[in-house]
Amino acid sequence: MRGRLLVLLLAAAAGIGAPAAAAERYALLVGVSAMPALPRSAWLNGPRYDVPAMRSALLAQGFSATHIISLADGVDGATAPTRSAILAQLAQLGKTLRPDDVLVLYWSGHGLLMPGQPGVWQTPSGQQVHLLTRDARIDAHSRQLSGSISSADIGRTIDALAARQVHVVALFDSCYAAGSTRGDPGLAWRGLSSAALGWAPRPASLGGRRPASERADMPQPDSVVSPHERPLFIGFFAAEPQQRSAEALSSDYAGQARGIFTRALIAGLGDSPASYLAWASATNQHYREALDARQLPASARPSPVYAGTLEQALWTAAGAPVLWPVRQDGRGWYVPYGRLDGLQAGDLLQRGASTWRVTDVGWGEARLAVADSAATAGDGASRLLANTTLDGGSTGLQRTGVASTGGWASRLPANTAAASTASGGISAGASTVAILGRQGGARAVSVTLPGRSAVRLRLADKELPALRARAASIAALLALPSTAAAAPLLQARIEIQAPGQAAISLPFADRDLGPLTPGTRLRVVVENGGEDSVDAGIVHLPLSGPATRVFPPFEGDSNRLPPGTPVQISRFEREFEVTAQGAAGAPEWLALVAAPAVSGAMPRRFALLDALRSNLAAPAERGASLAAGHNPDQAQVARVSWRVATGGGQ
Repeated sequence: MRGRLLVLLLAAAAGIGAPAAAAERYALLVGVSAMPALPRSAWLNGPRYDVPAMRSALLAQGFSATHIISLADGVDGATAPTRSAILAQLAQLGKTLRPDDVLVLYWSGHGLLMPGQPGVWQTPSGQQVHLLTRDARIDAHSRQLSGSISSADIGRTIDALAARQVHVVALFDSCYAAGSTRGDPGLAWRGLSSAALGWAPRPASLGGRRPASERADMPQPDSVVSPHERPLFIGFFAAEPQQRSAEALSSDYAGQARGIFTRALIAGLGDSPASYLAWASATNQHYREALDARQLPASARPSPVYAGTLEQALWTAAGAPVLWPVRQDGRGWYVPYGRLDGLQAGDLLQRGASTWRVTDVGWGEARLAVADSAATAGDGASRLLANTTLDGGSTGLQRTGVASTGGWASRLPANTAAASTASGGISAGASTVAILGRQGGARAVSVTLPGRSAVRLRLADKELPALRARAASIAALLALPSTAAAAPLLQARIEIQAPGQAAISLPFADRDLGPLTPGTRLRVVVENGGEDSVDAGIVHLPLSGPATRVFPPFEGDSNRLPPGTPVQISRFEREFEVTAQGAAGAPEWLALVAAPAVSGAMPRRFALLDALRSNLAAPAERGASLAAGHNPDQAQVARVSWRVATGGGQ
């Protein structure tokens, strides 16, 4: 994910930079088929076909031939994909690219999981991903691997480009091996175990370090352990970090890629998407169809990962309309998103002349009823959609004009009055911010949240809109039903150590910790001990200050927590300190939401994470990505609250 992974291999952070057209488009295409120093059984045949096919696809997108660099073996005119050649090209691009330039970073080849190094970002299962280059080898005497490029190597490059405001689009058709090869005689699997190379890497604590010749171009530890936000980053990855991706052993026509994910990427571009969300959705569909055709068992199917602010328009940092996928099954109309995604009863979804109203909302999906467009026009639906074009020009998804087919729809959230009317009373998620008067140069306000006593605060006039937005976000969180009676998706705990006291550990569940002394340290530990991936979000929500993300650590990072490996559990932890920066006595929350990750679907975009966005005044602009089929009606919600003590004791 960050300097860090690459499918998680980078799982990537994305920012919402200022809308601006990219100045120039560049691409670095890497394909590693042969590794002469490794057993021939470890070689691949597909990358030599993937790189020319991706080059042709980018040329069709308007990329200049002089701006596409190919490092691949077996490809006419391409440079050999050695470690030094790849790093040299990345370094050169880091010097020459300008703000708003686009760089497509494409990799086709083998990935290898290795023990993580101390002080360097690792996968949730404690490993690092290494991409093998043409000169990959295992030293006969030291038994060290050389000639690979690690997730940290790639991550440093992404961070440096992000600092220059370069728009990086990472496309990785490789994977990170664990387990034996399965399946179809027409497929070869990308991703190696060390055993496949006849090699057992030493654990990092026992001296399993990079060779000295490769440590020279590695930064000092201080620069490695401080990852940065990555504005404008987009990541498309063929598989989760514990999975393998596949390549076909033959082509159906001249010039066709062999990588199954690469084929899907190229087919998705052929659908003329206008946003990364539309491209990801189309890629997902083509990928799923290709895997279905191979009749692979569920256990052997890779699940792609997409990261970044996918709502950006393709090849720019400009936003695109964010839409919701309306579908139909035997029970009627539905959207494969629910409470955790911010949907509520009374919301309106509109596509062309068709309008649906949200009637019943579960954790994973919402049921819809066809609404009278004329009757709902007064609700503001027509005004919301006046500037939204539902055709290939805005979304990359063709409008059929037939309501019964469903499709991508815009959302008008229900306002408090509409929600109250629908439920026959006051909305459970309502918050009230009452102005009490002025005291000096500040306003005195009273904030009421569901199930809590009123809190009095003093703040400047300019801070009032932000307070209202925070109160609304917290109220929506508190209104979510408890999941305490259900089996947890994740094992989560919170460790608390007040100054001068022994640490205590409590389950991360709905609870109030009471007053905490400034200087108290809180440590969050979340583990996925199950067999399936889980999408999760953790946010710190103080009433008197801005929200802070805990997981994923950076905006745009994938919020998917994969299962662990047979030898190590998948784990995330974060430690922070209670401070007196907020108003004394004002409540704060640490909130966890989680949902099962549906195979082949993009990570859920939880409404809880909206509290971290700079523009909280436009909830209609937060949409959902396309998922496969139905989402399970299952979730995990935990809300831990406290307030900063006014005195010295806890």
